[in-house]
Amino acid sequence: MLNEFRSYFRYAIPGALSVLLYFLALVIGGDSIIGMLRLQKVTGLLGWTVSAFVSSGALGYIYANVYMAIYWFYAREHLLGQSTKEMLIALAGKNLLRIEGVEAENLETKDAWLVATQIWYHDISPKHKEYQQHHEWYNHLVHSLGAAIVGTLVAALAWTITKLNMHTLFVAHSDTFVLAGWPMFVWALCRCYRMTLSSWATMSNNMIRQYYEDSFDNVFAPRTIMYYRSDLTGRPNRGG
Repeated sequence: MLNEFRSYFRYAIPGALSVLLYFLALVIGGDSIIGMLRLQKVTGLLGWTVSAFVSSGALGYIYANVYMAIYWFYAREHLLGQSTKEMLIALAGKNLLRIEGVEAENLETKDAWLVATQIWYHDISPKHKEYQQHHEWYNHLVHSLGAAIVGTLVAALAWTITKLNMHTLFVAHSDTFVLAGWPMFVWALCRCYRMTLSSWATMSNNMIRQYYEDSFDNVFAPRTIMYYRSDLTGRPNRGG
């Protein structure tokens, strides 16, 4: 039940944040909510926004899917994959790990991350529930921050479109403050996301490394990982 609760807020918080930022920007800009409601051309947008606030979980889910598309092609490969590959190379160098069919040095960064994920859920998660709890907490936090970044950018776009539709963009000096503050807030979220992602990767890699050093003896045969990667056509390819 607790995990489902965390999963919901993983989507609800980014969705609610984007709606809150949208309205906050309007208030700072001096736009009266009552006055906006009198403008029929904006009423539909506001009605959609209020509905979006109520159904923030669904809105956050949309943000999360956009974020995950970026995550799979950027964060996983460039931010997570390299450190994970270095960890696997270190284990192979100590004769604690062998990946069937490919040397650890020859793994692509995205494949290194997949091998580490396979190790985590096959070896560590079933035996160390306390590790898994920390792992899941970081997982929800990282991806919630990623979805929040997308939601913040969507809120900025919605605010700009609303102001242009009302012909009030840059009418008030406070609009300049909003436009200057929004990139700073996005930068802060991105900075927090990168630091949290780095902490998550460091924790996971260290747990895997500690587990192997405590559980296996390099005098005998190393732990062998069977890894096969399938492309989008469904044809199996040996790792690497």
